[in-house]
Formats: sequence, structure tokens, C-alpha cells
Amino acid sequence: MTTYQESTHETGPVRNPDHPADDRGINRRDIVTAAGAIAAIGMVPARSAESDDRTEVEIANETLVSNFCRDYSKLDVNVLAAYLADDIIYQISETQGIVDGLEEYKKRQSDLGERFELIDWQILRSHVIGPLVINERIDYFIARPEARQPNMRFAVAGYFLVQDGKIQVWRDFTIPGARQIVSRSPDTRKELLEELAL
Repeated sequence: MTTYQESTHETGPVRNPDHPADDRGINRRDIVTAAGAIAAIGMVPARSAESDDRTEVEIANETLVSNFCRDYSKLDVNVLAAYLADDIIYQISETQGIVDGLEEYKKRQSDLGERFELIDWQILRSHVIGPLVINERIDYFIARPEARQPNMRFAVAGYFLVQDGKIQVWRDFTIPGARQIVSRSPDTRKELLEELAL
């Protein structure tokens, strides 16, 4: 059973002490790779709509990831699974363990519709270089009132490796200093719904 701690803080998601990180969690090479990719994107000049020099493959990869994020709102694990490789490697945050393989992902996400009445992932910006897509998002999770589930809002940077039209690696990183919310308070629920209505 997943446990949650009430939290509205600036440092990232709440770590569940009953779920220690997997031994195969992020290592130094992963951090250096992600940091290098983010730094490289920072050096790429902004592309205007008139001078889009992305390749067809890059456009397809970025569209795939954007559609995947959009379709979390459908609360249907089978819709989401269609975007993922059979050997998907997924890590919800840098403090959590790895979910290894599509069947494990589906098992963990199978009750989305029972726990949440609304999921809305808002992409603030997105960049693609070859098979790598990185996006900045605000992820909203509005719990069903009857579920013992917190309402949540996370500011994250998503790292997606796309191979052969499927997401093979997906890791989310919390954005330092951003406001992260995990709370069962009715006031928090109201606040998040008001944010989404803007």
C-alpha cells in the first residue's frame, strides 16, 4: 500500500520510506548524461515557426511524447501502454526506484481511473534532438473524493528516449526550487482546480 505525507514544499516530491530506491536507480553517468543533454539544449538557438529545422524523425519523436503526456488525461493504462516499448525503463523521480518493463508499468498504473478523476500534464516547453525529447511540465493529479489519495502538482523535467516509434526510457526530474504539492486538503484540491481553470 502506498503511503503519502502531506506536503507543500520547494525541494521535490515526498519520498516514501517504505519504498526504497531500486539498486539500479540513477547513477553518476545518468546524471552527467541528463545534465549534458540539458546544457546542449540550452545552447541550441530558439527555432521559429518559419525556420523549423527539425528532421521528420525529430518531429515524430516530439509529437509522440507530447501526445503521450496529453493522453494521461484519458486515465487508461492501455492507451498509455501503446506509446511505450516492451522494455520501457521508467523512473517517476530521481528519488524513486526504476519500473522495468511494460507489464510492470501497466500493473502500477492500472488503477489510474479509480484513484484520480482528473490528470492534466501541461507542457511548458519541449525540445528534441534526434531520439531524445526533453520537456518541462506541470503535472496535475486531482484525486477522486472517495479515494484515499492526495491531490498533487509537480513541476518536472521529463527525459524521453524514443526508439522505433516507442518510448524506451522515461525519467522525470523535479525542478529545484519549484513548488511541489502533495496534500489531501480540500483547500488544496480547490486551489489546483482553480489553477487548471485559468
